[in-house]
Amino acid sequence: MKTQAPSAHPPFEYDPARELISDLLRPNLGIFAIDYTLSAGTGWGLFALCALVPLNSVLYWTALSLSGILLFRALMFIHQIFHLPKKMRALMQPLYQLGSGFPLL
Repeated sequence: MKTQAPSAHPPFEYDPARELISDLLRPNLGIFAIDYTLSAGTGWGLFALCALVPLNSVLYWTALSLSGILLFRALMFIHQIFHLPKKMRALMQPLYQLGSGFPLL
Protein backbone atom coordinates (compact mmCIF):
# COMPACT_ATOMS: atom_id res chain seq x y z
CA MET A 1 0.00 0.00 0.00
CA LYS A 2 1.34 3.43 -1.00
CA THR A 3 1.43 6.27 1.45
CA GLN A 4 1.48 9.88 0.39
CA ALA A 5 4.57 11.88 1.12
CA PRO A 6 3.99 14.88 3.33
CA SER A 7 3.45 18.05 1.32
CA ALA A 8 5.94 20.86 1.60
CA HIS A 9 3.24 23.38 0.65
CA PRO A 10 0.43 24.48 2.95
CA PRO A 11 -3.14 23.86 1.69
CA PHE A 12 -4.50 26.47 -0.71
CA GLU A 13 -6.74 29.07 0.91
CA TYR A 14 -9.67 30.09 -1.33
CA ASP A 15 -11.02 33.00 0.71
CA PRO A 16 -7.96 35.29 0.31
CA ALA A 17 -7.88 34.47 -3.42
CA ARG A 18 -11.58 35.34 -3.82
CA GLU A 19 -11.07 38.57 -1.92
CA LEU A 20 -8.12 39.48 -4.14
CA ILE A 21 -10.15 39.17 -7.37
CA SER A 22 -13.58 40.22 -6.05
CA ASP A 23 -13.57 43.48 -8.03
CA LEU A 24 -12.97 41.51 -11.25
CA LEU A 25 -16.06 39.39 -10.73
CA ARG A 26 -18.52 42.30 -10.67
CA PRO A 27 -19.74 43.19 -14.19
CA ASN A 28 -19.07 46.74 -15.34
CA LEU A 29 -21.71 47.76 -17.89
CA GLY A 30 -19.62 50.63 -19.28
CA ILE A 31 -16.63 48.45 -20.10
CA PHE A 32 -18.91 45.70 -21.36
CA ALA A 33 -20.80 48.04 -23.73
CA ILE A 34 -17.61 49.66 -25.06
CA ASP A 35 -15.99 46.28 -25.65
CA TYR A 36 -19.05 44.99 -27.49
CA THR A 37 -19.51 48.17 -29.54
CA LEU A 38 -15.86 48.22 -30.63
CA SER A 39 -15.96 44.54 -31.60
CA ALA A 40 -19.20 44.78 -33.58
CA GLY A 41 -18.46 48.21 -35.08
CA THR A 42 -14.97 47.29 -36.24
CA GLY A 43 -16.25 43.96 -37.56
CA TRP A 44 -18.99 45.64 -39.61
CA GLY A 45 -16.56 48.34 -40.78
CA LEU A 46 -14.10 45.75 -42.05
CA PHE A 47 -16.94 43.82 -43.70
CA ALA A 48 -18.01 47.02 -45.50
CA LEU A 49 -14.41 47.58 -46.58
CA CYS A 50 -14.58 44.25 -48.41
CA ALA A 51 -17.14 45.78 -50.81
CA LEU A 52 -14.74 48.59 -51.69
CA VAL A 53 -11.55 46.69 -52.49
CA PRO A 54 -10.78 44.21 -55.32
CA LEU A 55 -11.87 40.65 -54.63
CA ASN A 56 -8.47 38.99 -54.96
CA SER A 57 -6.45 41.54 -53.01
CA VAL A 58 -4.65 40.82 -49.77
CA LEU A 59 -6.59 43.66 -48.15
CA TYR A 60 -9.89 42.00 -49.06
CA TRP A 61 -8.98 38.67 -47.50
CA THR A 62 -7.42 40.30 -44.45
CA ALA A 63 -10.48 42.49 -43.87
CA LEU A 64 -12.83 39.56 -44.43
CA SER A 65 -10.92 37.33 -41.99
CA LEU A 66 -10.71 40.00 -39.29
CA SER A 67 -14.36 40.95 -39.72
CA GLY A 68 -15.34 37.31 -39.28
CA ILE A 69 -13.32 37.03 -36.09
CA LEU A 70 -14.66 40.30 -34.66
CA LEU A 71 -18.29 39.60 -35.58
CA PHE A 72 -18.01 36.12 -34.07
CA ARG A 73 -16.61 37.71 -30.91
CA ALA A 74 -19.49 40.20 -30.86
CA LEU A 75 -21.98 37.39 -31.38
CA MET A 76 -20.56 35.46 -28.43
CA PHE A 77 -21.41 38.34 -26.09
CA ILE A 78 -24.89 36.80 -25.79
CA HIS A 79 -23.40 34.33 -23.33
CA GLN A 80 -22.17 37.12 -21.07
CA ILE A 81 -25.39 39.12 -21.47
CA PHE A 82 -27.33 36.09 -20.24
CA HIS A 83 -25.30 36.09 -17.01
CA LEU A 84 -25.71 39.82 -16.30
CA PRO A 85 -28.05 40.99 -13.54
CA LYS A 86 -31.58 41.69 -14.84
CA LYS A 87 -31.24 45.51 -14.89
CA MET A 88 -27.95 45.40 -16.79
CA ARG A 89 -29.34 42.81 -19.18
CA ALA A 90 -32.26 45.09 -20.02
CA LEU A 91 -29.82 47.88 -20.92
CA MET A 92 -27.47 45.70 -22.94
CA GLN A 93 -29.99 43.66 -24.95
CA PRO A 94 -31.09 46.44 -27.36
CA LEU A 95 -27.46 47.26 -28.18
CA TYR A 96 -26.75 43.60 -28.85
CA GLN A 97 -29.88 43.14 -30.95
CA LEU A 98 -29.03 46.12 -33.16
CA GLY A 99 -25.34 45.29 -33.55
CA SER A 100 -25.42 41.51 -33.89
CA GLY A 101 -28.76 39.89 -33.17
CA PHE A 102 -30.86 41.08 -36.10
CA PRO A 103 -28.10 41.62 -38.72
CA LEU A 104 -26.56 38.17 -38.20
CA LEU A 105 -29.90 36.39 -37.95
